[in-house]
Amino acid sequence: MMAGESGTSGTKGVKYCYYKCSSAKRKLGCKRKPLKKDWIERAVVLVTVNRVLNDVEIDRIADAVIALQEREDPTLPALNHQLAECDKAIENMLNAIQMGILTESTKERLEQLEKQKGAASCALYKLRLSAPRYTKR
Repeated sequence: MMAGESGTSGTKGVKYCYYKCSSAKRKLGCKRKPLKKDWIERAVVLVTVNRVLNDVEIDRIADAVIALQEREDPTLPALNHQLAECDKAIENMLNAIQMGILTESTKERLEQLEKQKGAASCALYKLRLSAPRYTKR
């Protein structure tokens, strides 16, 4: 394992960045010399690109992304349930009004339910829009 380290030249004032073995850094007996930052980072990028950007690995990653998006967001059923409960409560309030039960409190409750329904609908649309759908081509 290596850790980043830097130092400034005492004569030129130039900053040097490199990676050093963590055992050497803690003086645990490693004799490996520090490696220049640019060299080791370029080597890591090349190895990563060679391992990840091949057809087999790209297919595996794409399959994992598609499987992940197929799992349903746990907030979606809760929002659908809340929306259904609001619809049911609004319908009950309207039935009560049709039967002649119209008071100030029924009017206030109906307005509250309509606001709740609007908020739940809005949250549901935002959730559906925020989750892009990916396909494998």
